[in-house]
Amino acid sequence: MIRSAQKADAIAIASLHKRSLKDSFLAKLGSGFLASLYVFLIKKEFVIVYAEEKVIKGFVSFSINSSGMMKRFLITSPVCILKLIGIILSSPKFLKQFIETLTAPSKSKTLESSAGKVKLPNAEFLSFAVDPNYQKSGIGIQLLKAMENQFVQNGIKKYKLFAGASMESANKFYNKNGFVLVSQVTIHGNELSNIFTKEL
Repeated sequence: MIRSAQKADAIAIASLHKRSLKDSFLAKLGSGFLASLYVFLIKKEFVIVYAEEKVIKGFVSFSINSSGMMKRFLITSPVCILKLIGIILSSPKFLKQFIETLTAPSKSKTLESSAGKVKLPNAEFLSFAVDPNYQKSGIGIQLLKAMENQFVQNGIKKYKLFAGASMESANKFYNKNGFVLVSQVTIHGNELSNIFTKEL
């Protein structure tokens, strides 16, 4: 069943994110940080889940305007600032990566591509995961449609998505479902990310 996420779902969503997107930067910050982030997204942005018998098998998160979102999250979550400081002190390499994550939305309003300058929409598809045991069962499509219905209800006609170029199955899913690759950027050192947009 597709439904809006509740605050009580945050721990399960964070766990699924950590398992399914284990190579992502945010997953490396730990379950506690992720759970706090998803509480914020549930309250201030949008998170939709697919659940059966109270077990979350997939989720999608998205924002009408992602600019400054991470800053808003940290301002409202002082405990996460402390967690982040602890993580950075134990592994200083995370500081640069976190700054890149924090500033990525503002830097990505306009990008250069082979076709010239590309102006990106403010609306953003943030994160998406389906439990590996339930992939290819149609859950991903249902979550995508539910998200896009919310975008349409909020007057959004186009949105963007960042996806690690190395995530082959995810990129195939996006290509198959009407996303257009508009550019590529390097985030977190040498990690290449594809930037997609989709018109509704």
